[in-house]
Amino acid sequence: MSKTPPEDEPTDSPKNPDDSSKPESDQPPSPDLPPIPEAVREASLKKKDTPAPDDEQAASPVVEAEVITESTDPPAASYTIIGGDGDEYGPVSIEDVARWIRTDRANERTLVRSDEASQWQPLGQVPELALLLTGALPPKPGKVKAIAIMTLAGGVWSVMVALGLGWGVAASMCLACCLIPSTVYSFVSGIMMIVQGVLLLGNHPRRHLQRTRWTASLQIGCLLAADIPNVILGILNHMFLGDDAVKTYQNQDKPKSK
Repeated sequence: MSKTPPEDEPTDSPKNPDDSSKPESDQPPSPDLPPIPEAVREASLKKKDTPAPDDEQAASPVVEAEVITESTDPPAASYTIIGGDGDEYGPVSIEDVARWIRTDRANERTLVRSDEASQWQPLGQVPELALLLTGALPPKPGKVKAIAIMTLAGGVWSVMVALGLGWGVAASMCLACCLIPSTVYSFVSGIMMIVQGVLLLGNHPRRHLQRTRWTASLQIGCLLAADIPNVILGILNHMFLGDDAVKTYQNQDKPKSK
């Protein structure tokens, strides 16, 4: 006969209904994995603790704004002048104006303005440009003035010689053929020397120094009229024109050929 267990005898512990509902074949076996290293575990935990960036920040990367600094230097001043021919020249820098003053293309009476809104006024009344007038021109050597005086004096003397020769021609017709050429030469060359001497005594003698060699040669040519004083003055003028100081003064700011 089969025995039935008594009612107070404990039975097997009840199983989880969920576990019981599933067959043992459906549960995956636990794989035999090695333990996770501590360094990998800590890195994984830190990555989880770091908050993820917002979508807007991730979508639009931050670009550093370019800092634009405005120059504090004032713009270079420019000037426009009215030349001797009545035309306007410019706008140019103050360095160009200084060069025009050195080359005698502008002076204290030249009309100038800094922009179209300003009025025309003499260059000597503009403070920053008036300073250029004092130191722009190199000092004139004393020999330049000596050349001017000798040229002017030689011209006056040559005209007087021509008048004397002309009186001789009128007095003696037999000497006319000999005296007429020397008379004409002395008179014409004398007028040219007088004009050159006046120009050299003017405000801009440097412009006319080159032509002074021609008038000095004319003075030496007065030997044709037996004009010994002009011959001496012509030789002295050539000697002074060859002086280094006079050459430097003459060639100051002379344009260079390209």
